[in-house]
Amino acid sequence: MVRFYEKWDEVEKWNDSITPYAREMLDTNEKEARKLQIIHGRGEWYETIDKYGKKFLVSVVDVMCDCGMWQISGLPCMHVIAVFMYRREFAQLTNMRQLTNMISGLPCMHVIAVFMYRVISGLPCMHVIAVFMYRREFAQDYVHWYYSKEAMKMTYAGTINPIPDESRCPTTNQKLLNHP
Repeated sequence: MVRFYEKWDEVEKWNDSITPYAREMLDTNEKEARKLQIIHGRGEWYETIDKYGKKFLVSVVDVMCDCGMWQISGLPCMHVIAVFMYRREFAQLTNMRQLTNMISGLPCMHVIAVFMYRVISGLPCMHVIAVFMYRREFAQDYVHWYYSKEAMKMTYAGTINPIPDESRCPTTNQKLLNHP
């Protein structure tokens, strides 16, 4: 009972939307991701190359990395985070003023039309990446739900009712059953 209350109270104090463990893993992977080289393939496919020349394919859309850590753990691995950083840099290189409405700052109808064209046609388009980056793509957005603050709150939302001491239990004349 006490542990459930303490855990619930601890989760309530979190300022982040993901668990401290998930945040620590993302920070570690981000440091390692800075050392990787990225090559953009066709569409949503990317290739990461480490300092030893080992290559890993990444598809953000398919939630897939060749190393398998993203699929197994639910946390974006260093290869995926490297792709996010690459896409963010690409979006910054693209002139966002051309892609946004000057009054509202939101993507203009032309960009939305390009995005819909990309979805319908399946053809890669650099503007789509810029629009995607406009909404601020972060690795935290791709962490599995079970690392979220809400999931932890649900884990400790229930209560355990107290059980009285054995001395207060009623006595009976029935024989105890022996286990097989």
